[in-house]
Amino acid sequence: VPAAMPSSEPASPAIANPGLPVAKEKPAKPFAKPKSMPAPKSDPALKAAPRTSAKPAPKAPAVALRGKYLVQVGAFASEANARSGASKIGGSVSPAGKLWRLKLGPFATEAEAKAALAKAKVAGYSDARIQRAD
Repeated sequence: VPAAMPSSEPASPAIANPGLPVAKEKPAKPFAKPKSMPAPKSDPALKAAPRTSAKPAPKAPAVALRGKYLVQVGAFASEANARSGASKIGGSVSPAGKLWRLKLGPFATEAEAKAALAKAKVAGYSDARIQRAD
């Protein structure tokens, strides 16, 4: 008796299980179209209140608008890196030639500048320095 050759095609159910009836596949039915739902009734109690143009109260500045001191946190070749650092520590970014300066301040007193310097150093900016804003 010759050996059966392996085939890459799957065997039909009738050959794989002789003597068993073969179930025929039914064609798929198209999806039924959903019935339209009636529009929801409006309830006057659920209507939104009229919008008012309330403006938020202006924030008090965290630092003095004019001060003698600022903290230079770092200078970055990439504006994106400088802005990322600024968002983490609450600083500002300004162009300086081909670099981007990350600063905190200005501060009215040296004590405020020292507190900001400590904050910058805790955030990992060990080269941060206090500068006079003159």
